[in-house]
Amino acid sequence: RIIHNLGIVIGPVIGGLLIAKISYLILFIIAAITSFIYFFVILFFIKETKPEKQEVYKERLATLSNKEGNSNLLSEGYKKILNDRIFVYFCLVTILVSVVYSQMTTTFPVYMNENFGILEDKYGLIMALNASMVVLLQYPITRIISKYKKTTIMALGAFLYAIGFGSIGLSNSFLLFAINMAILTVGEMVIIPVNTSFVADISPEDMRGRYMGVLGIANMLGWGIGPIIGGLSIDKVGGNFIWLIIFILGLISSAGYLSLQRFYLRS
Repeated sequence: RIIHNLGIVIGPVIGGLLIAKISYLILFIIAAITSFIYFFVILFFIKETKPEKQEVYKERLATLSNKEGNSNLLSEGYKKILNDRIFVYFCLVTILVSVVYSQMTTTFPVYMNENFGILEDKYGLIMALNASMVVLLQYPITRIISKYKKTTIMALGAFLYAIGFGSIGLSNSFLLFAINMAILTVGEMVIIPVNTSFVADISPEDMRGRYMGVLGIANMLGWGIGPIIGGLSIDKVGGNFIWLIIFILGLISSAGYLSLQRFYLRS
């Protein structure tokens, strides 16, 4: 995550400058070239690390394949996931959080540009601030929050999302938007590592990959819904209204994480 954000420190700044000073075409040509470089590095220089299926897994697969005709490991695994009430509840809250978080790279730059004339190069600097904070602060913050309950920490992260996004509607300058991003970034550093760690804790050891896969689907659902909500709000109602909606969704998400702890204990 930290290495990933080192690239994000540089990328938005370069991208913003290219868009502001040259054109979108040059930006996408450079992005395509770097993607091809990445492809060839992975293809020729990175070795596969996935282990072969263990004998125990093969035996279990054979046993399940003989049960009730159509029964197999895949269907059994996903039925078990859907019957895991804690995890399903967690995924529903995750969808809400992703709807909120997706505004950072979709509605937020459009809102700044259309309402305050803040162009792509300045947005690139704001995103570089986000990535720089992650690079510098992720490790110490992770050490601090490890002392507390994961559900409490995720609730704190969602609350910071609510404050950061909600205050965008009250801001009118580059400096204030940068402060909003700083608040959002702290929420991001708190919630994202704990999010996956919580799933690892509640999932059976031999099904963690599937649990993580379903978590990824929940995240993508939120990322798909979020821009639609943001775009329609800006077009039909006005820019400020979207931040009130996102503020409320952030608070609901925070309450959802807090209630998850009681749900978890009862189960």
